[in-house]
Amino acid sequence: MLLITEKIAADLLSISDVKRSIINALEQQAMDQVSQSEPRSLFLNSKDKSNRYHVKGAYLSKDLVVGFRVREYSHIPTHSAEMQLILLSHLKTAAFLGLVSCDRLSELRYGVMVALTIQSLRKSSSKKLALIGAGNLARVAMQAIQAISPFSSVRVASRSKNTRKNFCDEMAANDIPDIKPAASIESACHDADVILTITNAEAQLIKSIWCNPGSLLVTTGGRQECEPEAILSADKVFIDDWDQCAVLGDLATLYIQDKFGPENVTATLAAAVTGRHPGRENDNERIVAVPQGLTSLDVALAYSIFQVAIKENLGTHVKWP
Repeated sequence: MLLITEKIAADLLSISDVKRSIINALEQQAMDQVSQSEPRSLFLNSKDKSNRYHVKGAYLSKDLVVGFRVREYSHIPTHSAEMQLILLSHLKTAAFLGLVSCDRLSELRYGVMVALTIQSLRKSSSKKLALIGAGNLARVAMQAIQAISPFSSVRVASRSKNTRKNFCDEMAANDIPDIKPAASIESACHDADVILTITNAEAQLIKSIWCNPGSLLVTTGGRQECEPEAILSADKVFIDDWDQCAVLGDLATLYIQDKFGPENVTATLAAAVTGRHPGRENDNERIVAVPQGLTSLDVALAYSIFQVAIKENLGTHVKWP
């Protein structure tokens, strides 16, 4: 087995490399060459130690690779850095290939997938982005959006005035033009062509009335971030995986209430990003996209890192067994 540390993994992939790997994985998903674990997620809690473990798996048939992502959390911050690892295996032989540290990898996957979603579904004349959230994932997403599908104007809303100001200052220093803090979520969303939510809130932050004809609403949180009508009144809804959306995020809430089901989904994001579905068909359509995050994308990126590490003789080889 090859052990690949966080530093090695983080240095091996640029945004363009991540984009290429993600599109490869989405192509395989669109051709039914990807399988996600059943159930999608396995949780193990240790209440007396305040620890939590989260395991997800997937395989990509074309690449002949299987991967299991393991993430650990601790409710005691000094005890944990919330580390994530991906264990890779060969699909044909079942032999373990490597263990890849993937904290930065998962962040990049998230940011690039959001950027590809926006690129595929925004209207051609889009200029203004409303970004709701100013944490680390928002930072990565903003950098990926700027590289893949940039906007000429960005307005940022978050709970903390200082946080959003510091976020905008940092992004402006990284050559993102006209990015400014907004006084409120409503003011950020005013006349926005694309609204992107990146929060851990459980509140109806986005109102339907703020979503103009031709707008794109991208909701990525694990809880409810939008009022129901913001989704139910959309002309089209794109998702990455129904089984995951049925238990996480805005669609899960609507599904439990019998207001939204798989029959209401227009198509997968894999189909839209790879051109197998036309996506937006006119500039008046109001579209909702829900990229919850696919383990198969993490596995594809980890496998790309593994291949480069083998070629460049990086990482630590361990005899196994």
